[in-house]
Amino acid sequence: IESPAASPREEQHLSVVEDSAKKHVALRFRYFTASRGAEGLRCASVLRVFPGPPARFVAMCHRASSIKWFRVDNVTEAALDAHEPFRPAKADVVDAFLAESLDGFHEDGPAQTFAFFVREPEARWVARNLMHGMNAEENGDGIRVTVKTTAVGRVARFVVSLGDAATC
Repeated sequence: IESPAASPREEQHLSVVEDSAKKHVALRFRYFTASRGAEGLRCASVLRVFPGPPARFVAMCHRASSIKWFRVDNVTEAALDAHEPFRPAKADVVDAFLAESLDGFHEDGPAQTFAFFVREPEARWVARNLMHGMNAEENGDGIRVTVKTTAVGRVARFVVSLGDAATC
């Protein structure tokens, strides 16, 4: 049995991320943000850790004062920062954030319900390979998939990857 291997960065930084969550100590880290295409110094309070792959964590971002997703493989340096106060979040707030997320993505704005149709025969494969949070119902010659999320970009990438087998 071969499990997917963690990337070198995940192996290097995951234990520090986990320590931040366990010890309730802020994490100071250098992070590459894909949307900006740049690396910068960040500080966050780690609330939940998902070992992956890919390894991710949900944290209260000190710069934005909001909960965000981070990928461990985008961390290039990490250390606990006892001088920066840890900023906790209530469990129900974190749970709601996770429920509105899709595949490690959460965008600004309220969660919305999205739906698309996948025809047969592709529907058989798609029904068994939906992302957590997506729901499929048989609908004529295929399936109707619905999901309630803020991550419209992630839904769009999934639907586009299905080509002409999917219609919105």
